[in-house]
Amino acid sequence: METLVRQIEAVIGVWCKDGRTFYVKRSEQMKNYPNVWSLLSIQFTPEELPDFTDLAAAQKLMEKMSDERIGGVPVTLKRYLKSSKCSDNPMQVPVTLHLYQIELDGEIKLNPRYYTDSTWFTVEQYLEASANSTCGLCMRMWSDYCYQSGLSEIRFAPRVK
Repeated sequence: METLVRQIEAVIGVWCKDGRTFYVKRSEQMKNYPNVWSLLSIQFTPEELPDFTDLAAAQKLMEKMSDERIGGVPVTLKRYLKSSKCSDNPMQVPVTLHLYQIELDGEIKLNPRYYTDSTWFTVEQYLEASANSTCGLCMRMWSDYCYQSGLSEIRFAPRVK
């Protein structure tokens, strides 16, 4: 008997400037990684983004994320950063994420179904705020990207629990 394995695909928006990154605290209602500091994200179906290098299609997903989760604030996708896949997660399903640099233009209004707080953190502040938390692939990707590109002297993603 063959088992159908569900897969998660998502785009991640990272907004950073002046040595700080914009983070959101995931709602306890979120099925995956509730109550942790994370990056803006939204899941999608492969049909919505058949080519992750298609920035126009990825922009539409970022706008959908903004409409659903942060009050429709104008979001501009600046560039593609990296992608990653893993099955090392509490859901025990394959996860594929695509990380993009974004900018928001305006005051956000958090939808509490998804996010309960937002703030700008330096690496040190993020480490302090997430000291007792678990970590998902998006934070490992961002941490690795920052380390590899010289934006951070350390990898700062918390351990996966």
